[in-house]
Amino acid sequence: MTINDSSIYAFIQDYIKLYEAKYGSKPAVNKHKEKWAVKSIIEDFGVNEVRRTLEYYFICAKDKHPLNWFFNNYETLNQAMNDLERDRKLREERRLETMKIRQEYINGIS
Repeated sequence: MTINDSSIYAFIQDYIKLYEAKYGSKPAVNKHKEKWAVKSIIEDFGVNEVRRTLEYYFICAKDKHPLNWFFNNYETLNQAMNDLERDRKLREERRLETMKIRQEYINGIS
């Protein structure tokens, strides 16, 4: 997969925006240095998945959300995000199933 510079810098810009929204100040980011780490991670996991994981990263309780920590722990973050989504879906399915069983029980008794 060929990654162009615009998608790399767009990712870095997304990080800066999320950081500013959370902390009210701009992070110190060397865009030219981080470009290579971003390119590598996007090549391995895809643009959309990396962006979803970045958004999840800022939901997590991490002090100052350093970009380097994100790169070093990406797979763990991504797995945690996917596990959480799977858990939410499973809970919703079980909740709907329980409501259906409850409704059938109530209708059968009445």
